[in-house]
Amino acid sequence: NNAVLKEISIHLGKSENISSIMTKSIIILFFSFLGVSFIIYTYNYGSSIYGFSHKIINQYYLLLIISLFPFSIISLFSNYFQAYKYHLLSMLTMNMGYQVLLLVSIVTFGINSIGPLLSVFVKSLYFIALLIILWYFFKDKNRVSFKGEITFLNLIMIARPMMIGGIVFQINNFVGQLLLSIYSKPENISYFAVIMRVGIIMSFV
Repeated sequence: NNAVLKEISIHLGKSENISSIMTKSIIILFFSFLGVSFIIYTYNYGSSIYGFSHKIINQYYLLLIISLFPFSIISLFSNYFQAYKYHLLSMLTMNMGYQVLLLVSIVTFGINSIGPLLSVFVKSLYFIALLIILWYFFKDKNRVSFKGEITFLNLIMIARPMMIGGIVFQINNFVGQLLLSIYSKPENISYFAVIMRVGIIMSFV
């Protein structure tokens, strides 16, 4: 995603190149999604046979798989909006859009269990992703394109160092929640996640 931000910033004003970069990035994301989905499904299948199951992952693995692609699309287009200096739109799509929808749903429908909450979460992701795609095609007048200067290999090579850094960053952020999920209830993980977010916010004060 950071590679997309970099390349779009370089090619601003060249609509053909930008359409090509985004088209190829989405295709790379889709195949990455298939690979990660296969790993999750294999884990779920293997854990039921060999007895190393994770209660939360095994129970909600389908919702996890379904949410991967729209979340990746949201993350990708958040960087796209940053490149165009749509800073508010980038923040709304990545950090606030689906969270606001979740909060409204919780308050309106009184959701108090993880199953319905995850269902609303997935629907919120798809709704935000749909709005982003509509903006991309109809507001910014982009299209599907395989032309342009940047190839699939170029994008992968540019993204590789950033991908390694991103993986390390995500592991650092979420390994605590993963380990906690093995020994604790989902509610406790939620409390932990909220406390971590508050701690991050307080670090800026």
